[in-house]
Amino acid sequence: MRRGFGVLRSVGLVVGLLAMASSFVIDLHAVSGGVPPRREKGHGTWEDLRVPAGPVSPQRFHARIEGSEKGRAYIPLPFDPAKVWGARARYHIAGTINGRPVRGALSQSGLGYFLPLGPAWRRDCGFHLGEDVSVEIGVEGPQREALAPDIAAALAGEPEAAEFFDALASFYRKGYLRWIDATKRRPDVRAERIAELVELLKAGRKERPR
Repeated sequence: MRRGFGVLRSVGLVVGLLAMASSFVIDLHAVSGGVPPRREKGHGTWEDLRVPAGPVSPQRFHARIEGSEKGRAYIPLPFDPAKVWGARARYHIAGTINGRPVRGALSQSGLGYFLPLGPAWRRDCGFHLGEDVSVEIGVEGPQREALAPDIAAALAGEPEAAEFFDALASFYRKGYLRWIDATKRRPDVRAERIAELVELLKAGRKERPR
């Protein structure tokens, strides 16, 4: 009987310690604004800096699908992307049209920027010329302002490389950043890769040589 009480007492002690630990963690979360503490990762990457998973600086507006049945269909933008997202050679966007996911690159004409809509995509989504739609789009992928400080500084010192990086599709930007992030335990190699990144971008290379 005495042994049974001893076991119960031990179990009670463990439960009490676990409760104290849980309370401590909850208090830490409250102090940090409800955000759990994050594990440190080397120099920090675009993932560490909490780049939004969705499009950045999304713009919402209503527009009409314009174009011709035998030509291209498109949605004209009621704003200047350069003023909203900054000047760059090419804008890769992601978002929704009437709630249907859309990704692509903006095109430009003498009247401004527009989002081309492929015939197969329009057919699959059931959109027609002349239809009024609700649009929400933003620039896609890791942006320069969310990069690790060493990468951001290297690009800031080379405007030509920075401009080419901004114009890259999200797939290529992420590829470069993962390549650099793979060296987080080798600061010397990381510095070499950042320098190589700048040279590759200045040479107009979308991805590093395999």
